[in-house]
Amino acid sequence: MLLSLRATGGPLYRRVYLALKAKIRAGGLGPAARVPSTRALARDLGVSRNTVMLAYEQLAAEGYLVSRHRGGVIVAVSHADPIKAVIAHAMGIHLDLFQRIVISPCSISAVLYSPTGAVVLTVNSTGDDLTSLAPS
Repeated sequence: MLLSLRATGGPLYRRVYLALKAKIRAGGLGPAARVPSTRALARDLGVSRNTVMLAYEQLAAEGYLVSRHRGGVIVAVSHADPIKAVIAHAMGIHLDLFQRIVISPCSISAVLYSPTGAVVLTVNSTGDDLTSLAPS
């Protein structure tokens, strides 16, 4: 992953955080994109793993990243259109029809990506018991 850490000053973890945030906001990392593991990104950037972990933690705190079990981290979004596009893709719906999908504010939609394909776990859930979505 190409990131420029020279554009900003300050602590190294903050430069990694700002570079990743800029890449996400510019669309370089779209919804549900997998980001490199902390070890892989640290190796690529020539920084410590703790530096990358701090950057990822800040991005997760701001809602840009969602950590998944077994080492995966994906990009999260809160705006409805990117969520609709991910759901449409997972359901096999042509993108021209994705506007028919309803995504309410403060709702949860979850898609499981596996080697055999995408499975939509829930769409537009507001207040349901989501414990069944947790990996076992």
